[in-house]
Amino acid sequence: KLVTGVQTCALPISIALVFLVGIFAVIALKEQLIWLGISFFFALALERPVEWLSKKLPRSSRGLAVFLAVATSILIVAFTIYFLGPPFVRQFSELISGLPKYYQDFLNNNNPVSQYLKNADIAKTFSINSEKITSFFTSTSGGVAKVFSSVFNSIFAFFSIIVFTFFMVLEWPKLHDLFWRYQDPLKRDHRKKLYARMQKTVSGYVGGNVLTSIIAGLAALVFFVILRNPYAIALALTVAILDLIPMFGALLASIIGIAVVLVYGGVTPAIVTAIFFVVYQQKIGRAHV
Repeated sequence: KLVTGVQTCALPISIALVFLVGIFAVIALKEQLIWLGISFFFALALERPVEWLSKKLPRSSRGLAVFLAVATSILIVAFTIYFLGPPFVRQFSELISGLPKYYQDFLNNNNPVSQYLKNADIAKTFSINSEKITSFFTSTSGGVAKVFSSVFNSIFAFFSIIVFTFFMVLEWPKLHDLFWRYQDPLKRDHRKKLYARMQKTVSGYVGGNVLTSIIAGLAALVFFVILRNPYAIALALTVAILDLIPMFGALLASIIGIAVVLVYGGVTPAIVTAIFFVVYQQKIGRAHV
């Protein structure tokens, strides 16, 4: 009885310890697990183009198809960063440095929005926050070191995701065979159909989301140039990047765009900007439907 009691107590304790170790492992490796999740998502999206491309290449070389697909993706990203990165950084820096002045000029105007902000004492809060932001970026021991650390971590994460994605797509057929080998033979065909539909949906979602984000960025660029906003490129790239976020990304981009135009140009341009975002999102929503 004593041995049985010890075994009965040891089993839940062991399960609890394994569960705690698993939680700590997930917390410790959360960044790497996120990278693997992103890589798996990209691998699902690239599988169909790679499969199509491998059929067009000599000897149906899957390795060459994976290399071409990944290299093309990297070249597109590098091309975008090379041509749009410098003006984006310059305009974004000018926007951040000039935002307190624009905000103060906006508060000096007589309009309902500025009156509300004065009564809500937003100016004092913004002044305090702007001082904290300025001290962060100008502090040699804190801001610059953290910025360079963040840049290095981002570059390392980017190349890690590329490597993970490359080998996932390269070994995808072997992973398929290994996965389906352990499936119930009676349910295997049905699950393969579900998987094919899932893969098609993910590929279509990624391609469609990237396309709509590019269109959103170009439309925003044209609009802000017409509006004669000096930060048109920075705002357009912000719209394009945030539009990649599902559900609330487009809303967040519109809020940022309206807020910047409101502070820089006034109430009337901000209303026009709000109308632009509402009309655009309605058109895109109908297109998706």
